[in-house]
Amino acid sequence: MKQPRLNRRVVLQIRTSTTDALGQQEADWQTLCEVWAEVKAPRGTALIAAQAETSRADYTVTIRSRKEVAPLQTRVVIDGITYEAVHIAEPVGTRGIWQQMLVREVRHAS
Repeated sequence: MKQPRLNRRVVLQIRTSTTDALGQQEADWQTLCEVWAEVKAPRGTALIAAQAETSRADYTVTIRSRKEVAPLQTRVVIDGITYEAVHIAEPVGTRGIWQQMLVREVRHAS
């Protein structure tokens, strides 16, 4: 894999849970950090390799590896629009250095 072109600032959010007054678990999103990323439209082969439930992802986001990042537990905010990470992988030959996320726009409030 060639060196990603980290040219966009994105915000990473992670899912957290709290307990309300009635003892019920509530999911919430907490901002983890702001990072540099390469954001681009995904290729069809990336979607097939990810075995995505749907054949749609809005972007492929490449960031420096972070252990807190997990599929469906991570969101990425790009230019004020929130996307959920539906698949996360390390590109071949970059173990522990880069992570690529297939993200799709969050279309509902949660």
